[in-house]
Amino acid sequence: MKPCNRLVYLVITLGFMTRGFDAQSMEKTTAQVFAQAQQTPLHARKVISADKKIELIIGRDNNITVFNSSTREQLLQLQLESALQGAFFNTGSNLLGLQSMDNKLDLWNITTGELFLQLQLEAKFLSSRFSRDNKMLCIISIDNKVGLWNITTGQQLLQLQLESAVQGVAFSHDNKILSVVSSDNKVSVWTIATEEQLLELQLESTNFKVSLNGNHPILRIVCNKGIARYWNIITGQELTVPLRPISPIEQKEEPQDKKRPLEEINLPEHEVEQLKKQRFDT
Repeated sequence: MKPCNRLVYLVITLGFMTRGFDAQSMEKTTAQVFAQAQQTPLHARKVISADKKIELIIGRDNNITVFNSSTREQLLQLQLESALQGAFFNTGSNLLGLQSMDNKLDLWNITTGELFLQLQLEAKFLSSRFSRDNKMLCIISIDNKVGLWNITTGQQLLQLQLESAVQGVAFSHDNKILSVVSSDNKVSVWTIATEEQLLELQLESTNFKVSLNGNHPILRIVCNKGIARYWNIITGQELTVPLRPISPIEQKEEPQDKKRPLEEINLPEHEVEQLKKQRFDT
């Protein structure tokens, strides 16, 4: 066999081998899904919402099909201009966010098929978080910026530029206050309406969880040893609540998501009553 023919044969052989590897290594998908999404039969990727109610089939041709996982009903059919970089859902799985490689972010209402919000970001985003009422969307980007948008109006409500990488954010129960944690162990608390910084803390611990209590202006921080500490975010003073480890029952009740280091935890009733007895300005 001539050298040139051997090279052609090798390329063709490797091509078939690669295609066969893709078919064997892809996620298991039912025949019914392939029947409804024929445009991506061999190299489909699957994304499932946290509550497993919604399923996305993503093809290399930037075609996205959204299904109801139970009924297999097709809910949305979308065609992106560039490759998809990430997809995320809100808690109720009725809002779908899609970020493409050109840093465009589209937010869709899965129920109505309506495009809620379309953003052109300056840098790639690392993570996202919806407010508790699903009316605001917070985006953390790779350039250490935190952006907050009103989903309905498309208005940007808040933009923060931090000195170090942002690890996560948390909303208060009334969705009026936002806390931000960065990789330099700083915690900052902001009023969304006025963009005013209420509190900034420099912590020694490198592993902690942050939450905001809805009934009182209280910031709760739990360190890696399970010790809870509290601050009044209006006065900036640390509250003199007796330090105690978090019980195993409370630890079990807390959501464990390594991708979201900031987790919102409701205060136990006995601690709320104890905090009510303390006098501080509100």
